[in-house]
Amino acid sequence: ISLISAMILFIVFTSVLLGLCRSAPAQSTFNNVCDGHSNYTDPQTGKITCYFFEMVAYSWQEAEQVCQYSGSGNPTVHYGAHLASIHDQAFNTFLVYLVTYLDFTASFYIGLYDTRAGYSWTDESVIDYNNFGPGNPNPNLGSCFTVKTYPNDSSRGKWFNSDCNQVHPYV
Repeated sequence: ISLISAMILFIVFTSVLLGLCRSAPAQSTFNNVCDGHSNYTDPQTGKITCYFFEMVAYSWQEAEQVCQYSGSGNPTVHYGAHLASIHDQAFNTFLVYLVTYLDFTASFYIGLYDTRAGYSWTDESVIDYNNFGPGNPNPNLGSCFTVKTYPNDSSRGKWFNSDCNQVHPYV
């Protein structure tokens, strides 16, 4: 691969991969609908959703709050974003590869949590897909969920219960 090709790939990947909290669906048809953040286009519906991946580790609740208020420093400014909800294998794979590319973290938080009466996404979307790892879900291990990103491990991309007070990067 030539130096120019490598530079172009780097620029493309960097511009696409610079961010992940799941935000409200983009309504614009401009190429830069996500203001420089990563976006995912659902292959079935064509819906574009913006994401921001935060490498700084927070507890699950703190991560959800940062998504909602986007670090504005003003708790009255609400951005309406949430931790990511995953509705199919293609998107699950997209997130795993994206996070692995950006940071070699072992796992990251998603918006799934155990309500003790069942499971729910922070954006209140329907749970129509799951990718639980072996022995999960297991409420004894915690009420929040992480996605494992271990390269070369069979648990890569699987969802695992986590203590909500543990700190992890998040999408």
